[in-house]
Amino acid sequence: MMTSPLVLDPIIATDPELNAKPIETARIALAGKLKAAVAKDGLLRLDATATQPQAAQALANAVIDNWLKSTVPGPQDRADLEKRLSYASNALASVTTLLNTLSVDGAVSLGKPLTRGEAGTSLVGLGELQTRYLNDVLGIPRSLQGLSRDVVKQPPTLPTEPVSNKKALIAVMSTLGAGFALLLFVFMRQAWRNASQDPETAPKMARLRAAFGARKA
Repeated sequence: MMTSPLVLDPIIATDPELNAKPIETARIALAGKLKAAVAKDGLLRLDATATQPQAAQALANAVIDNWLKSTVPGPQDRADLEKRLSYASNALASVTTLLNTLSVDGAVSLGKPLTRGEAGTSLVGLGELQTRYLNDVLGIPRSLQGLSRDVVKQPPTLPTEPVSNKKALIAVMSTLGAGFALLLFVFMRQAWRNASQDPETAPKMARLRAAFGARKA
């Protein structure tokens, strides 16, 4: 969700370097700077990477702001939620009135006698309905507003120490070393072949082969 187009596209639109790229390429490049994962404590952790610490902090804040905006429902979802809120409010009022009436008048209000068990079951059922409608009345307005910055337990902070790049350097040097060794092998093999085809050096190369063969034996 943190790397969805709804979150990334506004950031791309304000970044000249990313905005110059095709939108899919820009999304992949920007998403590569972000890492979002749920920690063991159930909290969502967001890490942002940039050339400068302040840029990484600004990127993390922009991602959080856009993500919070994406939680605000659109027109159709808003209309559906408002209908549910209206229904839940009316139902809560009706159930609360009926529950209060039963608590005071008991079976008289229903027009028929009830056993003690039936009366208790009716009160419990109405109480569960009241709780369900109350949860809707309290929760739907929050859904209409979307999430706020209050859900952010810790704002993005700057690192206290620079991130070590030794691992990246080792990986680069290993790649360069392997490439150099491969290049040297190809060069030596080609030089050997060329020398073998030269009439002047061919006898010397033959003696070298014979010498190496004798040592191996």
